[in-house]
Amino acid sequence: MSNATALFYRHSGKFPPYAPFMILGGGLVTGVLGGMAYGIIDWLVPFIYILILATLGLGFGQAIVVYQLFRLAKIRNLPVAAVCGLGSGLFAWYGSWIGWIYAGSDWTLLTFNPVEIVDIARFTAETGTWGMSSGDPVTGGFLYAFWFVEAAIIVVPSALVAHTKFAALPYNERAQAWADDTASLPPLMPLSDPERAALKQGLAQGDFGTLVQLRPLEFNSDVFTTITFRSVPDFDDEQFMSIKAMTTSVDSNGKLTVKAKPIITNMIVDKESRQLIQEIYAEPEAEEGAQWVNEADPADGDVDDANGSVLPRS
Repeated sequence: MSNATALFYRHSGKFPPYAPFMILGGGLVTGVLGGMAYGIIDWLVPFIYILILATLGLGFGQAIVVYQLFRLAKIRNLPVAAVCGLGSGLFAWYGSWIGWIYAGSDWTLLTFNPVEIVDIARFTAETGTWGMSSGDPVTGGFLYAFWFVEAAIIVVPSALVAHTKFAALPYNERAQAWADDTASLPPLMPLSDPERAALKQGLAQGDFGTLVQLRPLEFNSDVFTTITFRSVPDFDDEQFMSIKAMTTSVDSNGKLTVKAKPIITNMIVDKESRQLIQEIYAEPEAEEGAQWVNEADPADGDVDDANGSVLPRS
């Protein structure tokens, strides 16, 4: 919970009374429409690779919508958000059946009745649909297993949104706004595993003195450390500091990839602490030919340089 005594940000558990209705309502509209479009594609397109892409597109597309609905609704309760995400994912799966039945009936049966949809699914499982390379229709357990995997791809991404990127998105309760303003310090020297553990333990106890082991980066390196602050514009009394270990690599096509390993995430600091840290790690005079790329996303995982990560490039 974000308050004066907390060391690290956690969602407060609060949400406006309208939030669940707003999220589920938006998820219903986008889920049914997107699901119907997918269901029609599923019936008409015989190419498995296109169908796989379409299934992934529906699942992750609905998850993106759910994430934005979480933000718009200003929900800070992870269990409630998870239930709303699950419901929105199920709406997309429901819409896929509506579209599939509509296309499969030669555009004569457009049903929104869940009971009727279940009956048609059972009948289809008995008689079979599409065929294997032998030409025999797929029925029974194998068809149910296929439907289960398809449903998981569509539903699970939306259900997990609340416990992935959204869980690490800080909210300023006084400003009643998400901390979207991001600023990063220049890259710092990499830390060894024992140094990272000591830094994490020290900061978890509120000891800012452990930051002394962080030193400005003295040369271009594929491995370095970053400090990022998130805040709400005009409400800089509460800052959220994250420190990550970064590793960069370039593939044979010249594409730069950055892997981020969190050391601490969303430590709550005040304006004075941020200013002190910034003064200690003020950006050194850039060497000729060096350039800096600002970091914008505190989430874990691979980050493409086009999305903006803090790194030195020669």
